[in-house]
Amino acid sequence: MRQFCWGEPGYSAIVRDFGRYPIHDWTVHQFVAGPADYSAARSLTVKTVPLPVGAAPSHCIEDITAEFLATTTDSTVARVAAVDVTAWTVILVELCTREADESSTDVAAYEVLHVSAAA
Repeated sequence: MRQFCWGEPGYSAIVRDFGRYPIHDWTVHQFVAGPADYSAARSLTVKTVPLPVGAAPSHCIEDITAEFLATTTDSTVARVAAVDVTAWTVILVELCTREADESSTDVAAYEVLHVSAAA
């Protein structure tokens, strides 16, 4: 799906001819595990960054996500970068052990009460 939506010709050919119509999908670009344990998770933050108009995600995703994915801290449980092709935005998600910072206006912050372990 990612190769079709982000690449050439794929969906980009449709976009050139008909515009960007919504597809309801988050396509994961990269997952980075941090040093903190999932059982210590206390907050989840979600930031959206618009993709440049007319640019295929495959041509700009690294520039948009590189710093976010490379700068984990001791409190980072995990970071995920994905593309929401419904809104044509990059989604930057961090699960961490810090308390949720709800003061930022460009980031949605959520308090995490529990993370279930995988079976």
